[in-house]
Amino acid sequence: MKVTSWKNWPYWVKGGLISVSLPILSLVLVLIQMILVKFFLPGFLFLITLFLLSFVSYVPYQIASMLGIHLFDLDAFGIFPTIPGAIFVLCVWFIAGAVIGMIVGKIKSKHKTSSNSPK
Repeated sequence: MKVTSWKNWPYWVKGGLISVSLPILSLVLVLIQMILVKFFLPGFLFLITLFLLSFVSYVPYQIASMLGIHLFDLDAFGIFPTIPGAIFVLCVWFIAGAVIGMIVGKIKSKHKTSSNSPK
């Protein structure tokens, strides 16, 4: 199996992978915050994490609530994403990024063919 470079990947794959990085980044910030809360209360980091979590999970939360999937679990440390919830959020963001990437790919391919056509 030949592995191609990032430049040769389809736009929908690029879009999906780029869009999945935002929820992963917010999850990492949540974990960092949970570790740091034991030592001191990082107010700025908490605000960034709260903003990212609300931004990242708003649409998936609305979809998940209709499907009966719990995205977050309340425990002694506060709000923590559940495993099915995290997987669901990643899937929703990947699909959204893939759709956007597919649209960008279609626009770029039409633009490329129209610029290459004889006038």
